[in-house]
Amino acid sequence: MRRNFRPSRLLAVLLWVVASLPGDELERIQKSPENLWIRIFLSDPFMHFSVFGLLTLLMCREYFQESGRAIPAVRIGVLASGYGVMIEIYQAILPWRSFGLDDLTWNTVGVLFFLALVRWGLHLTAPSEEQGYRVRKG
Repeated sequence: MRRNFRPSRLLAVLLWVVASLPGDELERIQKSPENLWIRIFLSDPFMHFSVFGLLTLLMCREYFQESGRAIPAVRIGVLASGYGVMIEIYQAILPWRSFGLDDLTWNTVGVLFFLALVRWGLHLTAPSEEQGYRVRKG
């Protein structure tokens, strides 16, 4: 993989673009499906949870691939959650969007859940410390 291409940055740009769009159409789409499962997957909480979780996973993967060292879980968590805060502040400025504390909460829950998954997944592989798989807290 080339050092210049980072999927997490691509996802971050995509999130910024989507955050800039008017929310009326999204709300209409979220409420329209008759199928309960589709409505759950299109729900605002699930979308925030899963997208920021994916951002967290990509950041962890890229950090490990580039450095080969322990993943700084706290740093990645602060960066991913901080990006969510930045997007919400940006949306508060836009006249057609609004700041959502519930969105911030689901972003953070997604980040924390997926960081826990990374940590748990790395413990399942039972690697040695020389391989650099252990998750660092800072």
